[in-house]
Amino acid sequence: MSCSRIASGVAAFALVLSLGGGAGGAERNPPNRSAAELAVAHPAAATDTLFRDVTSAALPKSATSGAHMDADVGDIDADGDLDVVVACEFCRNLLWLNQGDGTFVDGSDQLPRTTHDSEDITIVDVDADGDLDLVFVTEDDLVNELFLNDGKGLFKDASGRITETGITNALAVADLNNDGAPDLVLGNQGANMILVNDGDGFFTSEPDRLPGSSGTTQDVELGDVDGDGDLDLLEGNEDGNRLWINDGAGFFRDLTTARLPGRSDEETREADFGDVDGDGDLDIYFSNVELFVEGVSGTNRLLLNDGAGFFAESAARQIVPDDNGSSYDADLVDIDGDSDMDLVIGYAAVPDVGAPSNSDVSVRVMVNDGRGNFVDGTSATVGLFDDANPFDLEVADFTGDGIADLLVISRRGPDKLFHGVASAGTLPCAQIRKVAARCVGGDALVTVKLRSKDYHGGFAQIGLGDVAGYLEIKRKRARGRLQLEPGSQQVRFWGPASCRPARLLTCTNR
Repeated sequence: MSCSRIASGVAAFALVLSLGGGAGGAERNPPNRSAAELAVAHPAAATDTLFRDVTSAALPKSATSGAHMDADVGDIDADGDLDVVVACEFCRNLLWLNQGDGTFVDGSDQLPRTTHDSEDITIVDVDADGDLDLVFVTEDDLVNELFLNDGKGLFKDASGRITETGITNALAVADLNNDGAPDLVLGNQGANMILVNDGDGFFTSEPDRLPGSSGTTQDVELGDVDGDGDLDLLEGNEDGNRLWINDGAGFFRDLTTARLPGRSDEETREADFGDVDGDGDLDIYFSNVELFVEGVSGTNRLLLNDGAGFFAESAARQIVPDDNGSSYDADLVDIDGDSDMDLVIGYAAVPDVGAPSNSDVSVRVMVNDGRGNFVDGTSATVGLFDDANPFDLEVADFTGDGIADLLVISRRGPDKLFHGVASAGTLPCAQIRKVAARCVGGDALVTVKLRSKDYHGGFAQIGLGDVAGYLEIKRKRARGRLQLEPGSQQVRFWGPASCRPARLLTCTNR
């Protein structure tokens, strides 16, 4: 969202951020926004963060407990807003109906009363009747489920249409054989499966489409990595991730060795595609855990695509310093509305069976500068909280206001919902009149003057060191302090200053 009016005058905004121990170090190179522009957000209401926690008012009671494993979003009852379906492990699956304003009521009675070890869910019209149906896959009790929608959000059990079973953890859907009907990819312990839809919602396994598949798969993702117009397949595995290339007709070849850098100490829970560096191709992010496999590292990985579907490690673009906590989910999404792929990560912050807490924050938001450089924007977006164990993160516009919202699905601890109140557009560097940064009483004081009053009331994305913030723009001069930890720290200021060489300060806080 860009600003449409230009007016004369001077506007200013200032930075107030609080850093944890050592977070203000200056060793990180500042991002380079070559397009000569800075993200600026336009809020729907005054706020200290881009998102507001509305959990208690907006989610039903069924969100407060349960082993919730995954969710999907779609307009289940055809009323023009986005509803939520939740897969629950050995408890009843849930349906939350949106009331049109991003608040939900429990509509689970509209689902068949079944209880299985549900692990993943997708919402898709399998029988071409114009409404959205539900597919659940299960792990321990080997019962995959298909619920058909009657057009009004009432479902009947048609699970007999999926005859193949397995220890299934993951599910993806797309038309793989180009017949117009959505097919299914099942990620299993053992051989993964492609189930082909006959067009009426009856599925048949065709093993020749994915020959030689084996391992323990926790996630499957489809995306065109080589730019040839068809969907390739990425497996997130406990025992080595794999990349399968589509021949155009829905038959896949395992080209992992040639295209995907391997790592022997990686137990992946989630894989995701997204163009993090703005070069027009799909990059990969692996979200890793220390859960079932001995001797692995929980450090996540970012792999960059060369444009032809060959990937390389991104050592120069470290996502989170010392990122070694188990993360069950990570999504590449535009969380702040500035048209680049940010990163939202869910960490194991609540002790679970066989999985102790190893993080002091449940969700971390890493803000992208537009070229694949990330800084921590958690405090400025959703804020810090540690009472959830996110197994799934859904970013969608639940309120219908054009601004992204965030739903956190938790296996232990409550689910959470955050409504977005601001969405970023762009502020041309030509609008920046002056940048002032100095040390005052051991803190860093930053003030930026703009040439136009037109941005009053907006939020601008700026940062110091490895922390990003979104600060309110005011017509007159505004000042704010960056509160430093005791000792002498160097703080590299970027943001509006990325339009020109970064400034380096050394402040002593005794």
